[in-house]
Amino acid sequence: MFPLGSKVLNEDFYMDDLISGGDSPEEIFGIYEEVRTLLLSAGFELRKWWSNEKTLLDVVPEVEREKPLRINDADIIKTLGIKWNPSSDELQYVIPEIKLNQKITKRIILSELPTLFDPLGLLNPVVVKGKILLQSLWVKKTDWDESVQARIFTEWEAFRNHLKELELVKVPRYVLSLRSRNTQIHGSSDASLRAYGCCVYLRSVDKKGVVSCNLITAKSRVAPIKTQSLPRLLASIILKILPNFSHIVDDIYLWTDSEIVLCWLSAHPSSWEVFIANRVSKIQTNLPQATWKHVNTKQNPADIVSRGAYASELMDSMWFSGPKFLKLSQEMWPKQKDLSMIRKDTPGMRKCNVVLLAKIIDDHFENMYLRFKSIDKTCRIFALILRWIIVVRKKMIIKKEEKEQKEEKTVFEEYELRYNSPIRADEIDNALLRILWNIQQKNFQEVIHKLKKEDIISPTSPVKNLNPFLDGDSFKLLRVGGRLQNADIPYSVKYSNPSS
Repeated sequence: MFPLGSKVLNEDFYMDDLISGGDSPEEIFGIYEEVRTLLLSAGFELRKWWSNEKTLLDVVPEVEREKPLRINDADIIKTLGIKWNPSSDELQYVIPEIKLNQKITKRIILSELPTLFDPLGLLNPVVVKGKILLQSLWVKKTDWDESVQARIFTEWEAFRNHLKELELVKVPRYVLSLRSRNTQIHGSSDASLRAYGCCVYLRSVDKKGVVSCNLITAKSRVAPIKTQSLPRLLASIILKILPNFSHIVDDIYLWTDSEIVLCWLSAHPSSWEVFIANRVSKIQTNLPQATWKHVNTKQNPADIVSRGAYASELMDSMWFSGPKFLKLSQEMWPKQKDLSMIRKDTPGMRKCNVVLLAKIIDDHFENMYLRFKSIDKTCRIFALILRWIIVVRKKMIIKKEEKEQKEEKTVFEEYELRYNSPIRADEIDNALLRILWNIQQKNFQEVIHKLKKEDIISPTSPVKNLNPFLDGDSFKLLRVGGRLQNADIPYSVKYSNPSS
């Protein structure tokens, strides 16, 4: 029954103040009629109406209109603690009178600082300077009625004197372009050792391609004594304002000058330690449509709120209109870095224990043994393989030592001749020993390990009662003893090579 009125009642009331608007005189007239009728039905009569649309004021009875203040030949309306100039459609700030020449204490500073009412946070760079001073008093554990130190006194007096400059600040109430064809939300965050904060801009492009960019809200906090990082503040403020612009916003871009933060947000939360992972997960879940980008500190407007600034400094900066590149086409925006290489060394990465499990699927030596039925043939083939290995290694040594061409040719020809010559008996013996060593390493690995450490062999070992021992110089071969150990014969006869 009251489509416009019910929506305005739910969304546009702040305590007992109504601030609303429309895109045409017909729409705001409909809001006036429906809200007025709806509340009158419950016995509530709205008064102090005012608008920048003269046709609506002509309809409102004079007794129901607000009585504007006449300041500098302009009608000024006070609302929510700030001033609105309907003719220029700009917001201005009310600066309370401050008693000077009084003792400055923590109690005085705490009582004066909240008098600067800024519901949208547009003056946060100024407010945060006062908050930083107040925090320093808490850190120093200054008593409530104790005079502050000389340095704090000087800084607070300077802060007071600059407050009058805020009366010169004028902020446009309407932040969109007329007949906008593309609208974007741009958020920016930054942190310093003293404070951290964020600011949000609305960038709109009209049908002629003219770009408009205006600050819509900002938020700041004094850096906690136990510092923390991550633009959760920016994500939370975007979530709060998004419902007001969701029907017109096409894209959301969030900017930060921290490459570490971008690395955190570009990866899955499971890549990071628990503290970081929880916050990354929350941001990625709540703002999946947002695009995070890097901007250098000089082009980051949130740097102003993290450091603090006076009103005169704000009016000469990019604070109210955003960085200059937002007035350009997207092709002219800051180039983005490849974060894949940076991510490898990013702090906070979860440590992973890498376990390598290897399984021998095929034993090539055993396959070769089983392939040939004759042990003699197996030994001859293995002897040729060993000879080839010696020739290749010799070539590598010659190349490494950079021998002269003539000497290199002589040595090479010698081994080339050996490679093509008939297999000698000592090569066959060596091949057999290598084959036996390989088989023993596979089947008696535990016994060999115990013997090397001179440890006791397990009673369940099949060679326990055979008095096993290791023999050989170049490589240890497992042998067993017996009664021949007591015989008065040479060692080579007691333990002759298997090929003998």
